[in-house]
Amino acid sequence: GVFPIDSSQITLIPEFQDKVARAYSYINLYENVLTGNIKPKNALAIYLDGISTESEELVLGSICGYASSLFWNYLSPEVREARLSDFENIVKQRLLKTSDTNSIKKTLFYLFEGIAYSESGKEMLYDIWNKKLEVPSLKLNENDYTGLAFTLALFEHENADVILETAIENISNPDRKLRAEFLTATVSKDERIRDAFMARLWRPEHREKESWVVSGLQNIHHPLRQSSSIKYLKKSLEFTEEIQLTGDIFFPKSWLSATIGMYSSKDAYYILETFLKENPDFPEALKNKLLQTADKLYRAKRIIENN
Repeated sequence: GVFPIDSSQITLIPEFQDKVARAYSYINLYENVLTGNIKPKNALAIYLDGISTESEELVLGSICGYASSLFWNYLSPEVREARLSDFENIVKQRLLKTSDTNSIKKTLFYLFEGIAYSESGKEMLYDIWNKKLEVPSLKLNENDYTGLAFTLALFEHENADVILETAIENISNPDRKLRAEFLTATVSKDERIRDAFMARLWRPEHREKESWVVSGLQNIHHPLRQSSSIKYLKKSLEFTEEIQLTGDIFFPKSWLSATIGMYSSKDAYYILETFLKENPDFPEALKNKLLQTADKLYRAKRIIENN
């Protein structure tokens, strides 16, 4: 359910003394954004206030998730660019404080890693990756450093190639190293390399590691890459039946989530609507999965158009 909310009072949410009241108020705020009652940029401002002050680990985790979702999915690219600096700075200031626990620092770090694609943000991530910058109370493991290397490549850091090469060399687990090598093409800034990766996926022998494929598609269709990756959408939708025939029972939903489910643009909406009109006999079970996955796209189109 979605509970009514007074838009003039939402600034009070971070000040609620009861942690349960803060938690359900943050949840309800997000739900009211999805229904169109609250503007995403106004809700994001509340979540950023919460990021600065929230001391309850579980509540902070929810806030970070909602803030990231609003930032990437429900703001126009222009508004997202306008809010990026404030978002980065607020998370950075909290991240560099000395009083938080490691678990809270990890939550903040993952949020910062996910949104810090400005030049200054990338440099801070790079300094953390090469251990030039030590964040108080933050303990990162091998997987964290590998993930950070891929993020820097996705954000097109100038040293991306060297960063990835070094990161892969440092992976101790053979399976994780193979996975990283498989995914390297998906974060390349060279569109031709990404095209070649997608071309391989149309053949079943290159889709055997389905979780790897899903991770690769999420990189390919990341919001920062969608201007070039949207060209794959139509064929990805048409290919869903093949995915069902050749893959695990859960793979079609994951395939859709990592393709059309990554989008919130008008162009993606029209591709989806055209596909549905041109394929009236699309299997009902797959259609239901597709509509479930595309719920964010339908909501985002309406929300962004009205803001």
